[in-house]
Amino acid sequence: MLLFEGLEPTELEYVIDGNRWTDIYDFYSKELPKLGWNLEYEGSALNDNDPENDWGGFHSR
Repeated sequence: MLLFEGLEPTELEYVIDGNRWTDIYDFYSKELPKLGWNLEYEGSALNDNDPENDWGGFHSR
């Protein structure tokens, strides 16, 4: 399993200390396509112009 360094799986989610979601987003955006994965959907707090929303993370499928 390809897992961002430091992420720990729990029953329903993955957790990591600190605010690392943009690092995780960048990692999977680059690494998963190399393994043949195709992006079907992406939603990110970075997709709007309000910097107050940038803490919100992302969803992808």
